[in-house]
Amino acid sequence: MTAGDQAEKFLEDLQSWMGGNGFADTFEDEDRRWEPDGTRAVTGVGGDGTAVRARIARDSPRFTITLTGPCTWPPDRPGGPPETGVLAPLPPPSGPASLGGSADLDPRVCRSPKLYVLNDDAPAYAGPGPHPMALVTYTGRTDYQEEEFAHDEILLPRSLAAQFTSESRPAKSAHLVVCVHIEITGDTGRDVTCRYTYEPAGSGSGVPIAFDLHDSVYRVTVREARTGAKVAEFTLRGTRGGDGACPFRLDVRGSRLALALDESELERRLRPVFDGRP
Repeated sequence: MTAGDQAEKFLEDLQSWMGGNGFADTFEDEDRRWEPDGTRAVTGVGGDGTAVRARIARDSPRFTITLTGPCTWPPDRPGGPPETGVLAPLPPPSGPASLGGSADLDPRVCRSPKLYVLNDDAPAYAGPGPHPMALVTYTGRTDYQEEEFAHDEILLPRSLAAQFTSESRPAKSAHLVVCVHIEITGDTGRDVTCRYTYEPAGSGSGVPIAFDLHDSVYRVTVREARTGAKVAEFTLRGTRGGDGACPFRLDVRGSRLALALDESELERRLRPVFDGRP
């Protein structure tokens, strides 16, 4: 199958579909790691013995699916194919999985909104606000190592954000999920030094960490928490450099740092959506 630059994502979507539709032992070979020959694979076995193996080469625009039928199923083994030899059709795709019970806001609600939603018990996005929001940031990585460069933490203004209480996490109380996909687009030619101790970045003390400062774009998609339906979409460029770009805490050791987002501009663009008038 040819899928262009989305091939690896489609492979992961196939794995999720298999896991939710009766394929036992669905897993990714080598514990989801790339194999030494530069490939990765997903396998699974259906209830009638049908075996599926999907395999992709690194940076390939296509992946190969091998389907093996239970043609030689032992006659004394239960669960084999019907006597007619005709396999039952695969079940229709199940609805998207709800991640509202998770402790963390999972990037899968943004990467694959047809497979995962923030909370299927959330109210529909309709009528005047307030429509509280939860924010998810993610980069272009899909190999379960989310950070590929350093970037400042993005926080929603308290007036827009779904609140954390003893009874409810943001994922349970949000009407909307704000998906922020961060990309770096080129080197600015400037360096930034951030200092890290137990105090916030930019405090002037601590160990200096040098970064190459990169231009960045922030692609923002607002989705309904209940269904994943797109409500609004816009793009903002990173504008804050210098100390204003230093992440509050150091989560990666890479040398690249994205220009930080102007959060006041993010608030300005999100306010109409929160109020129910996008």
